Amino acid sequence: MRFVEMAHAAGLRCVEIVTGNGEILAKELPHWLNTPSLRPLILGIAHPHARNAGAIRVLLRRRRA
Repeated sequence: MRFVEMAHAAGLRCVEIVTGNGEILAKELPHWLNTPSLRPLILGIAHPHARNAGAIRVLLRRRRA
């Protein structure tokens, strides 16, 4: 999930990952985001809206100075 690492390095606080309506990516994404390399970067995960079931928003921690 280099995308999340790059977003954090760029100072972004929130990213939206589009998984589509399929089950496979949506089911595996939480496991990928919970890996030891990404866990310290992530503050929280949320589904943006009931109508947008094919995406997940990831709130990133602030970069340390």
